[in-house]
Amino acid sequence: MGIWADIKNTQAVNAGTLTHEAFSEFMKELAHDAKPRELIVQTGVGGMRMIQDAMQTQVYLGLMKKLNFSREERKRLGKMINSPDPENFQIAKILIDNKLAEAKEYHK
Repeated sequence: MGIWADIKNTQAVNAGTLTHEAFSEFMKELAHDAKPRELIVQTGVGGMRMIQDAMQTQVYLGLMKKLNFSREERKRLGKMINSPDPENFQIAKILIDNKLAEAKEYHK
């Protein structure tokens, strides 16, 4: 019997598959929670990418609301950010980053 089997037998760890939707929902709840928390995650490269994407999604959705985008632009960018296609998310990040750079230049 291996160490992982021993850990599972203690039932101290609830092992399972973490979906992108579940983690996104967790990040939203964490952002609205006033209590300080510590998050410890052991994951591989794919899991780390999922965590980073979920965190970046929340950051960029927040930035998009604060910048001077029209309602229609916010709607389209929101669809791109939440798209399952990672290329759409990358393009939306570039557009928002450009708008942020314009705003910083304007306020100098």
